[in-house]
Amino acid sequence: MFEYLLKTKTFFLFVGILIIQIILALIPNFFDVDFGENSMENKSLLHIFFLVVIFAPILETMFFNVLPVELLNSFIKNKYLIILLASIVFALIHTYSVAYLIMTYFGSIGLNAFYLVVKEKKGLLMASGLTILLHSIYNLIGFLLIEIFHVL
Repeated sequence: MFEYLLKTKTFFLFVGILIIQIILALIPNFFDVDFGENSMENKSLLHIFFLVVIFAPILETMFFNVLPVELLNSFIKNKYLIILLASIVFALIHTYSVAYLIMTYFGSIGLNAFYLVVKEKKGLLMASGLTILLHSIYNLIGFLLIEIFHVL
């Protein structure tokens, strides 16, 4: 999986989407937007890391990105519409605030587009794995900025 990612143009797509997602996540912070309550305040750093960087990307990507994309793909042929509709599903599990819901909607567009591009070239398994990795790295960056460096 890593060999494919590093030796193809997919790497540039991966990094590009990651950079765009980070920029989209940072923009609201410049305007002091309320993202809702932090439900992880009383949890240990290890607990938060496991939930945010390992557990959530696997479950969320499989059930709220891959599954909706595949279900929609069975009766809708327009890939752009599939990406936009499936992204609504992903956003609706992130309802801490309106701002957070909107931010995750746009982030999910990147995840779903990446998934479809890789799936077309390498199949469902590779696409699922690399999309989980993309989601996990994005969450890791957020974890580091919020929990370790206290930037956000």
